[in-house]
Amino acid sequence: IGLPKKGKCIAAEELVLLPNGLCKRIADVVQDKDPFVLALNPKTGQRVTAPVVAWHTNGKKPCLLVRTKTGREIVTTSAHLYLTENGWRKVKQLKPGSDRIAVPAALRNVGKKDFDVRKLRLLAYLIADGTMNKYSPWLTKGIDPVIASDFKNCVVLSMGDEVSSNGPTHYVVNASHLRGKHDCNNTRNWLCSLGLLQKHSRDKFLPDLLFGLRDDLIAEFLRALFSCDGTIYSTNSKANKWVIDYSSASIKLCRQVQHLLLRL
Repeated sequence: IGLPKKGKCIAAEELVLLPNGLCKRIADVVQDKDPFVLALNPKTGQRVTAPVVAWHTNGKKPCLLVRTKTGREIVTTSAHLYLTENGWRKVKQLKPGSDRIAVPAALRNVGKKDFDVRKLRLLAYLIADGTMNKYSPWLTKGIDPVIASDFKNCVVLSMGDEVSSNGPTHYVVNASHLRGKHDCNNTRNWLCSLGLLQKHSRDKFLPDLLFGLRDDLIAEFLRALFSCDGTIYSTNSKANKWVIDYSSASIKLCRQVQHLLLRL
């Protein structure tokens, strides 16, 4: 966002939203010379697919971290322009606690891809309450029986594997045709292709495939994810005020979930 022909540098690790719904590091956008990005038309206030006219790498520069009240963050140079209630302002001109900057309230109808709903729910369960170790993924016992049953069905119907009970603590995924050969099952191999194997709780993330999906499929994934790691509680029972909360040890995962919620 910003006026044309103005310096709007952001840090290499910051993400840019592409027309297909994917969030891509701007360093990779520049390297790959992606031709289009999603942007804001400042005249209409509408989201548009905008052509990229040039790609620049400006080297190392002093940067500032901007954090909003809702926890969104971005690192930019001090000359970066932000849309405020009083027009465009450089970040160094913003006053913490008083100035408001424009952020998207919703990003609906971006992704268009289809996907197996059962695989989405399986992925959500394993990210939330599962362990994706080197040999075979497993789900923690003690969860809601409805979730446990759906987990087993998803493994069998979407991956062709089976689930066995490993003592009082785990449901373990096994290959249906090679019992005991944990590292040969389809679920484990799929997670490996997504880069999720051997990720500790603090390192978990959402794979790119989710961001290009239709909004209704993203809703299905989030429903399963929140069924395990979400919380709903009352802050004021008399006023009937409720909070829906999501928690994770992974900051990246939390920010990705926050972004996907904009798709609902």
